[in-house]
Amino acid sequence: MITLERSTPSQRKQIALIEKWMKIKFKGCVTSKVECQLFIDDYYEDAVCLQQEYNEQ
Repeated sequence: MITLERSTPSQRKQIALIEKWMKIKFKGCVTSKVECQLFIDDYYEDAVCLQQEYNEQ
């Protein structure tokens, strides 16, 4: 039997930050650790940079 790991609260917070700053919507399964991590790997660094640039103004 295959059991999927559930996403962590930290991953869900990172997704919320990405959605806010990149203005994109996560369309994967929010409870899937793997789907969340793939999304985070693609967008998190850029979202953090946008947030930092905004906060420096």
